[in-house]
Amino acid sequence: MYYPKNILILLFGMLLSLQLQAQNQMVSGNISTITDLPMAGVNIQLIAGESTLTTTTDEVGNYTFENVPTLTNIQLIPTKADTPINGVSSLDLVLMTRHILGLVPFNMPDKYIAMDVNKSGSITAFDLIQLRQLILGLVTEFDNNDAWRFIEKGQLANITFNQTNSPEYLGNISNTISFDNNEAAILNFIGIKIGDASGNATP
Repeated sequence: MYYPKNILILLFGMLLSLQLQAQNQMVSGNISTITDLPMAGVNIQLIAGESTLTTTTDEVGNYTFENVPTLTNIQLIPTKADTPINGVSSLDLVLMTRHILGLVPFNMPDKYIAMDVNKSGSITAFDLIQLRQLILGLVTEFDNNDAWRFIEKGQLANITFNQTNSPEYLGNISNTISFDNNEAAILNFIGIKIGDASGNATP
């Protein structure tokens, strides 16, 4: 059967488009606080091989990357520009002091991460000093930490913590999530405000 040249070109283009779509997938998810408050305006960088894509969460904390190459190792890196003082008050100093003294130890992994201000793996007087300096306005940022840390939701269950151990908590809590993108992926994150044990930060 004879097909005009322009029809053949059209068919070839359609087949090529379908093949390219089959080689790409979607990566999406949601970012919220530990109390399920949506986090808008979180910047997310996706690195796939030689390609780098960026997007920002919407007003309900959702993000989407389309046409992500399959059969590649993917890295997702959420970050949020914010002032470290957001949500930090003298109440957080009291809660941290009680924990350090063993009076009321933290019993949730997000509290350990939030109050480990210098990201050492333990909550000590050094964290207390740095948080007090922030409240007094002597410093405006953390020496070795960001204002927010983002943990893939599934990782929270893998974090173990014990005040008598050193370090106090263990687990893979990197801000960067790596995975093999051989199928569509839905990855949700929890945003943890550093220095805010009382949960007063505005997401």
